Amino acid sequence: MTKFYELSTDERLDRLVADGLLSESDAVLLHDGGLNADIASRMVENHIGDFPVPLGLAEHFLIDGEQYLIPMATEEPSVIAAAGNAAQRIARSGGFHTDSVRGGITAQIVFRGGRSGDSVDAVNEDADGAGATHVGADGDIPSLAILAEMNVAGNVVDSQQTKNPWLDFLHAHIARINEIAQQAHPTLVSHGGGLRSVSVRRTSDIGAVEHGAMHGDTLNHTGNCAGNNAKSVATNSTGTCAKMYAGEFIEFDLLIDPGAAMGANTVNTIAEAVSRYLADQLPQYELLMAILSNCAPQQRAKACACIDAELLATKDMPGAQVAERIAAASRFAQVSELRAATHNKGIMNGINAVVLASGNDTRNVNAAAYADLSERHRTWTDWRFDGEQLIGEIDMPMPIGSVGGAISTLPTAKLAMRLLRQPSAESLMGIIASVGLASNLSAMRALVTRGIQAGHMNLQLQSLAMMAGAQGAEAEELIRWLRANPRQASLAVAQEQLRRLREE
Repeated sequence: MTKFYELSTDERLDRLVADGLLSESDAVLLHDGGLNADIASRMVENHIGDFPVPLGLAEHFLIDGEQYLIPMATEEPSVIAAAGNAAQRIARSGGFHTDSVRGGITAQIVFRGGRSGDSVDAVNEDADGAGATHVGADGDIPSLAILAEMNVAGNVVDSQQTKNPWLDFLHAHIARINEIAQQAHPTLVSHGGGLRSVSVRRTSDIGAVEHGAMHGDTLNHTGNCAGNNAKSVATNSTGTCAKMYAGEFIEFDLLIDPGAAMGANTVNTIAEAVSRYLADQLPQYELLMAILSNCAPQQRAKACACIDAELLATKDMPGAQVAERIAAASRFAQVSELRAATHNKGIMNGINAVVLASGNDTRNVNAAAYADLSERHRTWTDWRFDGEQLIGEIDMPMPIGSVGGAISTLPTAKLAMRLLRQPSAESLMGIIASVGLASNLSAMRALVTRGIQAGHMNLQLQSLAMMAGAQGAEAEELIRWLRANPRQASLAVAQEQLRRLREE
């Protein structure tokens, strides 16, 4: 049987229909384009057309004992083939094994300051006149400290102190907060979601401002900084006045389980409803904002794979040597900021392609993923060689859903989910993480053996032929010529060779 990658686009669609993976109407949708103007114009403002991105299938994925064809939407050559190539090697050694956690999405309800004249160095009394938690200039309670945390059953999760007015506040209001959350989105609980906990934290900001421009401060008649918010006064290198200012924010963090959805609209709706109630209870504070956070450490996907070393061999390098070099490349990404950026981009090549194809929010996933990194934790993957097998792991935030939004609106996204056999949100998280791990393996194997460009060359030559204006049979002929003359591969040369082909 002809291999899938050797077929034309129409032949691939015919095979998918024959195998029962697509319906005839699905094939028509993919052939003709999947988005009509009525749908598109209701999704974005000032709609003028569509911007199609190629959709392909990555083969050979064995994930948690199930075979998958993975839909991937990307304009970048080699991403799909590279993922499938790595997946095939991994499948021969047992496939991917995944674990996903959906702990919830955080919504931030932020208040600032207190009543005019209140000290910025103390937490004011709550609305019922309970005691105060005082914080001196030396910061007895550190910035970002959680003052109190309670689940919706009224059980204390975390608290700075036994006697804590914010803990008392939560005890008094948690039942009503949960009730308001349920009223804001009545069907969420029936879908397995809902408010899980509420925490209160204090966040202080300290910074320098020239000429007392912040918080209404001014320069007095001697040219010194003046203002109630000044913590210290200094002169900077230009001789102008630089003032240190301090501000304080009180933040209520709502941990909300969005069910099977990604949950942005749901979380924001609940946050805004609860914020209005809290503002009424805390008139001494000014409500600043209510919004979900795209930092999503509680929505996490893990995938691991073990590959027999001999399956990594090239014609010039034995598998054990390839495996050891991949493990070394992985360690280098952990210690090199420059390399980590490119290492992570290779992971996201695969992840973004599946996220986009499934109708999920690529910006959200990227924001959460990169928020997870730090100087001590520069990437999401780790590879090590035990002498017989290369062992790889990926562990990263994955705030996606399996229903709602574009997932349930875009015809092609719905088709992609059918190709994946309508996975649960947890399963989809594991699938996406597996593709990220495969993409990472393929890139590193290429890097430590023949180099990255060799695998890219064929599709790059195809792109070059299209840029030159070649179509149909002449494109195939031009690509063959470019493949035979790779050192001459440039747009100008391709255009000249195309002119000669047309003259023959």
